[in-house]
Amino acid sequence: MKHNKVDAIIATGDPFVLFHFASKLSEKFNTPWIADYRDPWSFGVGMKNFFLQKRWNQFLEKRILRNVSEITTVNNLFHRKIQNITKRPVHVLPNGYDPDIIDELNSSKKRSDVLTISFIGTMYEWHPIKIFLRELNNFVTQNGENSIRLNLYGINNQEYVQSLIETKFCDLKNVVSIFPRLPNEVVLKEASKVICCYCLTIMPLSALRFTITSD
Repeated sequence: MKHNKVDAIIATGDPFVLFHFASKLSEKFNTPWIADYRDPWSFGVGMKNFFLQKRWNQFLEKRILRNVSEITTVNNLFHRKIQNITKRPVHVLPNGYDPDIIDELNSSKKRSDVLTISFIGTMYEWHPIKIFLRELNNFVTQNGENSIRLNLYGINNQEYVQSLIETKFCDLKNVVSIFPRLPNEVVLKEASKVICCYCLTIMPLSALRFTITSD
């Protein structure tokens, strides 16, 4: 930065040590910096049961963000949490959002006979996938398999999920479909084929929020 002009510094967390480096560089070179939250920091679920660690991280987070110029994050939940920490501007840039593709898909033909639940991306250890599959299996056992589907796109633990279905939740064999990683446009086209869809981010049960959207 001593020899090359830099208009702005963008630091992406996790890991949040990058925020610290960006803040220090911003002070040294008088360059604005942007904090890009891809994951939660002090308000993450991993901090819930560690009071002292949570308080220490809250202190660090507020201190490091004191000279940030702008903040970006991936959803409205993170937006609300970050606004409780700092008064700096926070902008939501959803993962995979492309307005041109969305406009194109608005006119696509949709199915109205099946409720489709979709999960796209990485499943982490704290995702209660086993509990979710158990409850879905109970639903299918009681109501049949013709009215609901679960689509999993690009997950990282395909073998584990398949083993759960084959050994513990056998009623889901014709309900769950697992797809490899696909281009964003292809995934959106598949999701747009249904008239009613849960776009599900599996989180700890205390944080679960569901929204049904329909035309």
